[in-house]
Amino acid sequence: MTKLIDLFNAQAALDSWGGGMMATANDGSEVALWLVATPGDPDVYEWVFAAADEDGDVVPQSGGVETVALGVLVDDLDDTAISLAYFNDGIGVEFGVPGEDQTRVNLTVADSVLLGALAYEGLDGTPFRDGLFGRDGDDYITGGHAHDFIAAGSGDDVVYGGRGGDTIHGHQGDDSLFGNKGDDIIRGYTGHDYIHGGEGHDFINGGMGNDEAYGGHNNDTLYGNLGEDSLHGGDGNDTLYGGAGADRLHGNKGNDFLYGGSQNDFLHGASGNDTLWGSKGHDTLVGAQGDDALFGGTQGDTLIGGEGDDLLRAGNGWDHVYGGDGADTAWGGGGNDYIDTSGNVDAVFGLSGSPDRGYPGLFEADDDPTDDRDVVNAGGGNDTVITGDDDDMIRAGQGDDYIDAGFDDDFVRGNEGDDTIIGGEGNDTLIGGAGDDIIYGGLDPSFPDALNVADDMGDLVTDNGKDIIRGHAGDDSLFGADDDDIIHGGKDNDYIMGGVDDDVLRGGDGDDIFAYAAGDGSDVIEDFGNGADKIDLSQTGLTFDDLFLSQDESAAIIAAGDVTIRLEGTDAEDLDADDFVF
Repeated sequence: MTKLIDLFNAQAALDSWGGGMMATANDGSEVALWLVATPGDPDVYEWVFAAADEDGDVVPQSGGVETVALGVLVDDLDDTAISLAYFNDGIGVEFGVPGEDQTRVNLTVADSVLLGALAYEGLDGTPFRDGLFGRDGDDYITGGHAHDFIAAGSGDDVVYGGRGGDTIHGHQGDDSLFGNKGDDIIRGYTGHDYIHGGEGHDFINGGMGNDEAYGGHNNDTLYGNLGEDSLHGGDGNDTLYGGAGADRLHGNKGNDFLYGGSQNDFLHGASGNDTLWGSKGHDTLVGAQGDDALFGGTQGDTLIGGEGDDLLRAGNGWDHVYGGDGADTAWGGGGNDYIDTSGNVDAVFGLSGSPDRGYPGLFEADDDPTDDRDVVNAGGGNDTVITGDDDDMIRAGQGDDYIDAGFDDDFVRGNEGDDTIIGGEGNDTLIGGAGDDIIYGGLDPSFPDALNVADDMGDLVTDNGKDIIRGHAGDDSLFGADDDDIIHGGKDNDYIMGGVDDDVLRGGDGDDIFAYAAGDGSDVIEDFGNGADKIDLSQTGLTFDDLFLSQDESAAIIAAGDVTIRLEGTDAEDLDADDFVF
């Protein structure tokens, strides 16, 4: 039987090199050990069994007698420290007073319980701090109760750390490493390893190869390192780093931090308030439940906030951003981004669910227009932004952007570029900014009347809300649609159509066109004639002879059928056919 030597219960000091000591074996017997120099190398020492010679003197045994591995990692005996160390040619220990020259001892034993042989070997630790070394072969190693150091070596090894806070190194081979209880440090090194931290606050590094790692309970830190790794945080507030390779990171429960690294990574926060960073590569980030923060990185990423009030920042690249349920804040960054915070992520990915109509902005209205209020900053590039329900705030930024604000009372600022802005249903404030913008206070022309838009419990909406629309600089096209809108064209040559109901229109500087269709209501144009302005009645079928012109104090009144236009500061007698488009 091979004996396990417990050096914690050694009965002799270790500061007498070349001397002997008594130690306790696992069967309760006392074993004599002797520290001797290795033949041919006086600087390398090893422990060997000792026995009495014919004169009664204790001498070390040699030949076929096995040597013994140290069963201790770090200990202080008097002023002498014993510590585990790695050398270029193997694993060993160093002895000496801290701060002074150390004496090196190689662990060169074979076939002991603490050091595996070339074939399959089972190693069991003690209740004390063990050093277990698997070396070559497929080893099965159990660490015991204390803080153990386990080096599995080459081969496909299985290691269980035991109850203490263990340090486990898989080294070569496809290893299965389990920390069990305690705060463990586990490194897979080469090979495709399976690692599970178990209980405690664990540190896991998969190393090279395609590794699968689980943090387990408590707050764990996992590094995939090289290879295509799968990391799972488990319970607790975990930190996951994918490293190189196309990795899959799952935070699971708790408030987790996930960092994908290089290549095309998949990050899934699951429950909790998670932070996800894609970094390099075309990454997919899914926040799922909780109030999550998602950062896409340098290339074209897909960000899905899921449930909760999420922060979504796409970064550079042509990104796809989906807010999901909750009051989300989205930033497009550089590149031509697609941003949808309407909550219709399932329909986009071909899963269950779809909008109420073919038009993406149509969703069932709810009782609270502020509970899922989104804030979107599209940033640079030609972006597409769809916010859906609730009172949203949208800033388009630079580029030629397409913005669909959806239901409820939205605020939209187009900024630079030739933007298309759809306010949708609700009392919206729409500002085009610089560039030649197209702005619809209601829906786009494919839904001109909005009479079939679903509202609460099937009621029909007969208006699109009272909108405030400002074109600012550029040759803008501004459409108020239903309800009493206020539209200001701003600088340059604008096309303004107030739509149904009673609108207040101001063209601003430039040669503006005020357009009407049959049944558009009674409008007020505050600055007609400020430039070569015209009134476009080509959609009504009227001619100049059909118009009834009159004066009301300082305003000219134009009436024809159900269209009435009041021109402030204009004399009716100054109007002629050249002021109209038929």
